[in-house]
Amino acid sequence: MREIAVAFAHPSDDEIAAYLSGGLTAAEREGLEAHLASCRACRTEVTSARRLLRSQPKGRRRILAASFAAAAVLAVVLLAPLKSPGPPVDPYREGRSDGAPALRAVGPADGSTVRRDSLRFTWRSEPGDLLFRLTVATSTGDAVWTRDTHDTTLVLPDTLRLAPGARYLWYVDALDPAGLSLTTGPRSVRIAP
Repeated sequence: MREIAVAFAHPSDDEIAAYLSGGLTAAEREGLEAHLASCRACRTEVTSARRLLRSQPKGRRRILAASFAAAAVLAVVLLAPLKSPGPPVDPYREGRSDGAPALRAVGPADGSTVRRDSLRFTWRSEPGDLLFRLTVATSTGDAVWTRDTHDTTLVLPDTLRLAPGARYLWYVDALDPAGLSLTTGPRSVRIAP
């Protein structure tokens, strides 16, 4: 697969499908994420595609990833304005220059090891009426728990068993009142043995 161009070039449908299925190299993934940071249209389409894929049975996910990616690229090409999109925007930092609310993961720290009984997920967002969705997934991306909330802190229910020593991913998605999708991006946490 070719290197993803970051300078205002929209990714191809193959690149988006590979991104959604985890098939990009680290450099390709970083390049695509840099583009997503500066392109609201692509960021919104990838977030929508990710949500759609999570709602489908595993067998249909690959087919949907490729077809949704193709539709997203077509929509971006047909609907994108012809003017320059302006300076890149980092969707994960506070105080976004485009005026949209920021969404940032606070804890547990990415890559940390935490005891199950002290595991607390916390994120930060600018004030506003946002609905957040926390997802905890296996290291392969299969969701094990999802919860919608207006709060910025959640703990797992006692009934949810996480394997000691296993690594899990967690991320928070949100929609602001204007319909802009926000995400913290995935963070990893290992459950202490």
